[in-house]
Amino acid sequence: ADDYIISFRVIAENTVSDVYAFPNPFSSSMRFGFELTGTLLPDELRIDIYNPMGKIVKTITMADFGGLHFGLNMSSVWNGIGANGAFLPAGVYFYKVRISYHGVEFPTRNSNGRSSLVNGVGRLVIVR
Repeated sequence: ADDYIISFRVIAENTVSDVYAFPNPFSSSMRFGFELTGTLLPDELRIDIYNPMGKIVKTITMADFGGLHFGLNMSSVWNGIGANGAFLPAGVYFYKVRISYHGVEFPTRNSNGRSSLVNGVGRLVIVR
């Protein structure tokens, strides 16, 4: 039998990594995903979605994830309906993820290139 090597890294620091929206662009529904590491689960999660003018049009919260755990977390499906109850029009939107424990925000890191955040902000495209 051939020998093989398995390697892994244990990350004890509380971080959020590999934040992404899938699929992106989307027409009818999408989800947010990210990975949590560390020893403390966050007590607050907020993903604010902004229109190009900088107005928050939707907020995704911890309730939309059905509870958080270490490793990969996926939100429930979002159908592109804004806070006003109407479908958001086609276009480019931006999102910012805030995950914290007792008010201390978890730093973000990009562990494998899947993260769609640039300077803490992600881009989301809706096509109708």
